[in-house]
Amino acid sequence: MDSSIARGILDQARPIFVGQVAVMLYAVVDTVLTGHASATDLAAMGLGAGVYSSVFVSLLGAINALNPIIAQHHGGGRHAAIGVSYVQGLWLALLLSIVGGLFLAFPEPWLGWIHAPSDVEALVTRYLRVLSVALPASLMFRAISALNIAVARPHVVMRMQVAGLALKLVLSYGLIFGALGLPRLGAVGGALARPSSSGRSSRRAGRTRASTPSTAASRSAGRRPAGPSSASRFSSGSRWACPTPSRRRPSPSSP
Repeated sequence: MDSSIARGILDQARPIFVGQVAVMLYAVVDTVLTGHASATDLAAMGLGAGVYSSVFVSLLGAINALNPIIAQHHGGGRHAAIGVSYVQGLWLALLLSIVGGLFLAFPEPWLGWIHAPSDVEALVTRYLRVLSVALPASLMFRAISALNIAVARPHVVMRMQVAGLALKLVLSYGLIFGALGLPRLGAVGGALARPSSSGRSSRRAGRTRASTPSTAASRSAGRRPAGPSSASRFSSGSRWACPTPSRRRPSPSSP
């Protein structure tokens, strides 16, 4: 393999690897801290985190489709198409978060199948309802990540993920144990720290996208998927365009 190609791959893979390790440490932080709170909190956190991860990873598969789509547009220099695809990805993340959020916010119909103790079930219910609020920001952050990674800017995502981990560590510690002037919430406190860190990462990464090659395209397609102006701009690019063969008008016959 050409050494320049290997260096290019490593330059792209290194920030992605560091960012994924930071994301994995979110659960490690909650597990370690909640384990020092109580056995009930630890059991509730384990069950709740398992359910949330199943829902999040299932929905994440649809968001990951943005990576090859945007990368293809970026390679072809179709920056306007990047903006349209990116905004569609944000709308898709919001729509999927409604489905997943309802499943997490109302766990009573299926929570009894776990046969957990009543006090654990009550904590799991509260834990999942808090995480249902974090789901939209988490999925939208994955759409923003897909944009930056597809245009060869994975270090932007890495910085946001590492900063989110640092914020998550501080908030989880304060909310689980009642330190730093925050209320003591146990496992629910660890869940509450996720919307704060995910939302902040999404806002910071969303602002950073202005420096990507698709700046003009993103602006033309809409800065955010909310509000009437953004919706109207999105609706104009929401239809997939299929290439159609050009038709030549028949030339007039010669006399």
